[in-house]
Amino acid sequence: MNCEMRFLLNHVKGWRKKLALNTVLATILILLDILPQLLLGRVADVITGQTNSWIGAWGIEKTFGQIVVLGLVLAFIFILRSIFGYLTKERWNHFAQTIQHEVRKKTYGHVQSLDMAWFQERSTGSLISLLHNDVTKLENFFFHGLRDIIEMGVSVVVITAVCCSLSPRIACCLFVSIPLALLVGRGLEKNIYTHYKQTRKSASLLHAKLNNYLQGIAALKSYGLENSSRADIERISEDHRTHMNKARKASFVINPVIRTLLLPSYLFMLIGGGWLVVVEKSMSPGNYVSLILLITEIEWPIRFLGSIMDHYQSALASAQRLGALLRTRPLIQNSALPIKMGPLQGAVALENVSFAYEAKTKILAHLSLAIPPGAYVGLVGTTGVGKSTLLKLLLRFYDPEEGCVRLDGIDLRKLDLAEVRKAIGFVDQGFYLFDATIGENLTWGNEQISPEKMEEVVKLVDLDKFIASLERGYDTAVGEHGIKLSQGERQRLCIARALLKDPPILLFDEATSAVDNDTEKIIQEALLKLKGSKTIIVVAHRLSTVRCADKIYVLGQRRVLESGTHEALLEGGKAYRRLWDAQMGKG
Repeated sequence: MNCEMRFLLNHVKGWRKKLALNTVLATILILLDILPQLLLGRVADVITGQTNSWIGAWGIEKTFGQIVVLGLVLAFIFILRSIFGYLTKERWNHFAQTIQHEVRKKTYGHVQSLDMAWFQERSTGSLISLLHNDVTKLENFFFHGLRDIIEMGVSVVVITAVCCSLSPRIACCLFVSIPLALLVGRGLEKNIYTHYKQTRKSASLLHAKLNNYLQGIAALKSYGLENSSRADIERISEDHRTHMNKARKASFVINPVIRTLLLPSYLFMLIGGGWLVVVEKSMSPGNYVSLILLITEIEWPIRFLGSIMDHYQSALASAQRLGALLRTRPLIQNSALPIKMGPLQGAVALENVSFAYEAKTKILAHLSLAIPPGAYVGLVGTTGVGKSTLLKLLLRFYDPEEGCVRLDGIDLRKLDLAEVRKAIGFVDQGFYLFDATIGENLTWGNEQISPEKMEEVVKLVDLDKFIASLERGYDTAVGEHGIKLSQGERQRLCIARALLKDPPILLFDEATSAVDNDTEKIIQEALLKLKGSKTIIVVAHRLSTVRCADKIYVLGQRRVLESGTHEALLEGGKAYRRLWDAQMGKG
């Protein structure tokens, strides 16, 4: 088995025992398929008058009686064949489904462990294609392809051995034609793999494009880009069709070639066997009939070699993609011996921090600031100065290139990553909601929240009247990305979810940008009530959002330009004053 396949299988507990059991069942099934051919040969012997058979040894001398006994034995074998046929398929299906489940589970878990920088380089559609389509390709191979390979191998070995016992001279042709057929098939499969590798790439791109256009359907329609997007999908789909056709055509060639290579064996067995029966009389008619039936039996699995190679090469291309993903190591690593945090106070500090995305121009350079526990702090500045980046560093989505970020005086890199993120509630600019109900979104990750607590927080963010007006209330589905709600409703729902998490630190990235002034005032009052008990850091372009903050940091030129209260910055600040005057229409 290919090393990539074994690498994936090693993530499935007990796969070797399961595969061994399935192989035994497949072997029994093949033997039950071969026995009828041998018994039908004995029928021919009985009919032609050769009554000295093992049935005759039982005292059944009449020809018809022997045929009846053979019929009953055949019936018993067919019943066994049906039972083992079911058991074999059921076990192989269980094996394939287990592999699919375990590999998908392992892959998704690994994807979740990767850092945000990795996700920025990949589309959601391509990842979904990898986690669904490629894993499904593996399942198809382990249910169909691998089972067929084992059954074909067992058939070739067993039937060749039986043919040798019946007539070594006739069977010798199989030793030439079958290895030749398999060797040619192996050579043709390399061409199939090349095309399937391209097919998986084009399928991933197609999935990514479809996901992109469907998620942006509103923007697409508003710009009248239906025709251009359709043309783009048609082009990629045509490329996928071309690669798929080439892969399938390459696999279709295998069957005719192999059957042609086996033709001399058929002719030799038919004519040579007839010579041994009619002329030399060194072979019984029954053995001759059995040989003809057995060569047909051996041809049946080999003729599906093209389909087997099709499954195998498609699965191999998927296995390589999945293997490459599982070998990817996250840049953000948890500490081997993390320091255990006691009751968190919420002190945050950045010391001489420098950071750049992908080694490009630095966003932050030697930036330092300290936020005491329970403080309400604002981060302001023009677009692109690193306000949101600073929050991502606090969440340890990224690590600084220089300096360190501390929580209660401890370097984040020395703390348990899960504990750090558990201690922080984050509302980002995307206001992401899951495709679930309002209640499920509010309690996501914390299902123990009481209805009373939920209603209290919902009232704090001025959502209580809105939810009460809905027919299904908290059981109302919000749709994918919360599409059934307005932007302001989504924003307030995200704020409520962060508050219900009840962490010691709250981070808000433009968290009130989509609400009206009255609602913003209500949310500000709610946050002010939390001041002192929680550390609150708010990124805002609308300066009215942070005017009540204990301290405002103005970022620019990759550092902190100035800091102070709203009043102090208006009086003595320059950068903050320019921002305020611009928003007040005085600039």
